Amino acid sequence: MPPSDRELIQGFLEGSAECLTRIDIWIGEVLRHPGLRLGNDVEDVAQQVRRKLLTSLRDGRFQGTASLRTYVWRVAQHAAIDLL
Repeated sequence: MPPSDRELIQGFLEGSAECLTRIDIWIGEVLRHPGLRLGNDVEDVAQQVRRKLLTSLRDGRFQGTASLRTYVWRVAQHAAIDLL
């Protein structure tokens, strides 16, 4: 059974490799979309997304009205738009 959003958040904040990998996959799904054409900037934007997520999750800004995956996608989309 996959971890719950709450477990993923806790694991992400604690540096759990499993949770970090799952969230990195979600970030990559957005940033590697061919329509964005981020090229060599993908890793830099991904790092910005991780930083933004760390800050917002620590501060309790994730409300849980959508899934954590949706939240991660939106943060990644906004970071990509900011770059472009």
